Amino acid sequence: MHLHICSCLHSIINSGSVLEQSISSFISKRSALFELLEFFLTTKSPEGLRASQLACCVISEQWWLFRRATFASTELEALGYSPDKSILQKFWKLCECQLNIPGGFCSPSQSMFSLNLWQL
Repeated sequence: MHLHICSCLHSIINSGSVLEQSISSFISKRSALFELLEFFLTTKSPEGLRASQLACCVISEQWWLFRRATFASTELEALGYSPDKSILQKFWKLCECQLNIPGGFCSPSQSMFSLNLWQL
């Protein structure tokens, strides 16, 4: 779905004119992707950790692609996106977990980047 959204965005940006209906449909698909990704931000099971890590990467890329500054004052301004505070907090908690920052929601043994310094 992420690749489909990226491909559609590329087509929209490179086309001469875009129907408002197409933009509306595209925003609906993008919203569905963000809802799915938000689910993975809060998955705390060991099996779900890999999915959460991938979701973190995809979310950051989507936020970059749809940042409001890119589309401000253009005919595609409706495509601009800015996450709300609760999603940012969930995203940051997942980043803390992945980077093994104290206070993150997962234990060091679950962190993708946790290292046993004695093994180095």
